[in-house]
Amino acid sequence: MVIEKNHGMKNCMLILLSCLAWGVGNAQQPTIAADPEQNLRTLGNLTPYSAGALGFDNRYEGIEGTPLLFDNWRTGSILFVKQDTFGAPLKINVDLITQVIMVQLQNGSIGEISGAYVQAIKVVEPGRSQSRKYIVAREGDIEGMRSVRPKFYEALHQGEFTFLKSVQKKFEKANYTGAYSPDKRSDSFRTDIVYWLQTPGNKPEKVALKRKDIEKVMPNYLEAIKRIAKEQKLGFAREAGIEQLLEFLEAYDR
Repeated sequence: MVIEKNHGMKNCMLILLSCLAWGVGNAQQPTIAADPEQNLRTLGNLTPYSAGALGFDNRYEGIEGTPLLFDNWRTGSILFVKQDTFGAPLKINVDLITQVIMVQLQNGSIGEISGAYVQAIKVVEPGRSQSRKYIVAREGDIEGMRSVRPKFYEALHQGEFTFLKSVQKKFEKANYTGAYSPDKRSDSFRTDIVYWLQTPGNKPEKVALKRKDIEKVMPNYLEAIKRIAKEQKLGFAREAGIEQLLEFLEAYDR
């Protein structure tokens, strides 16, 4: 009987200790609040966000524009160096920052071809009956600088006269820090267009789509330009007007 009594007392003590331990542990648990944000502060140790080492700034708005010549893939063909015929049609684009042709491959991947291996490309432009032709020339040969970089130029006219169009892309970084910043919150690719006109025996010269610019580059053709512009009612503010002028100059007996 003494043994049973002692055993009963031990059981009571164990139950009492368990109750005390549960009470202490339960007292240490955080109270679940009705406010979700309060729960985040209590349960998750919520503190103000800090960018830390990454330096991320949520004012940054990404990248505007593209380094590519075309907004979408175009069907085109390539005339390689030492070849005299254009290849089979491909889906292509041109990266104007690196001056490489991007090619959509059959397996869905994208390859690139340096302009150094290319003479020209022809590109089918939606809404146009004729393909657009882009030649590859050394930058220094066209623009009069010390550069042998191959560069793509659209050949608006090639004959006795050469009329080229250069679409240029310039990368501009975001700038919104500092007291006097312009608050430019996105990186961007700026597009600039430059025209080059070459007359027989001369180097290409930079021109704008203005009559005075054309006449300045072509002082030996002033009378012919005046006559053609009047007869054909040509405008000089559009590429097509300059193209037509050059075609008529080549056809007319000056």
